[in-house]
Amino acid sequence: MKGIYFSQTPIEQESEQTYACSKFLGCPTFPQNFLIDADGECILSESDYFIMQVNLQDIAHKQSLLPSEGMLYFFIDVDTYEPKVLYASDLQTGPLEVYDDINDAFSADFGITQGYRLVFDESLQEGHYLAGDINPDLDIYADTDTEGYITLLEIDFLALPREDMLTFGYLAPLGGHYVFLIKEEELMELDFSNVKFVEKET
Repeated sequence: MKGIYFSQTPIEQESEQTYACSKFLGCPTFPQNFLIDADGECILSESDYFIMQVNLQDIAHKQSLLPSEGMLYFFIDVDTYEPKVLYASDLQTGPLEVYDDINDAFSADFGITQGYRLVFDESLQEGHYLAGDINPDLDIYADTDTEGYITLLEIDFLALPREDMLTFGYLAPLGGHYVFLIKEEELMELDFSNVKFVEKET
C-alpha cells in the first residue's frame, strides 16, 4: 500500500465552495449535531486542536481502504497529545455546521487558523500521505508496537509552508512528522477509537 500523497494550497477566503473540501486547519464543517453525544454533550474537549478534514469523495477513486463518501476529521489534544479521529458517514442530511473559530483559543501558541486545501497528486512520491504502509525511514518500529498497523495519516512538517504555517508543537520548527496509526482490521470496520499517535523528529 503506497498511500495517497498530497500537498496543500492556501484558501484565501473560506466560502461555501471550500467549507466541505479536504483541508488543513481553517473552518471544519460537520453534519448537523454531529458533535453532540446522546447526553447532549460535545464530543470534543476544549483542548482538542483541529488539524485536518478529508472529504472522502476526493480520494474515492484512489483507494479502497476508506469509504467513498463522508468526512474524516483529525484532532490532537494539545495537553496530552492524544489523537482523536472522527468519521461522519453522511454529509447530505441537513445543513453543515461551520466552525470558523475552532482553533482560536490555541492560535497564539499552536498555529494559524487559515485553511490550506489539500491537493491529491498521483505524481507525488514524498511528503504527507493517507492510508498506506508505515514509513520505514522514520524507524517507528523501534519504540512503538506496530504489529497489524498501517498509517492512516502522516504529516511531514518539511512539506508544509513554513513561512505561513505556525508551529504544531516543538516538531514543526525542527522538522519532523506526525503519524496516525491504525490497525487495518479496525479501519475496515471504521473503528477509530484505538488510533495511535507518534511524533518523530527528522
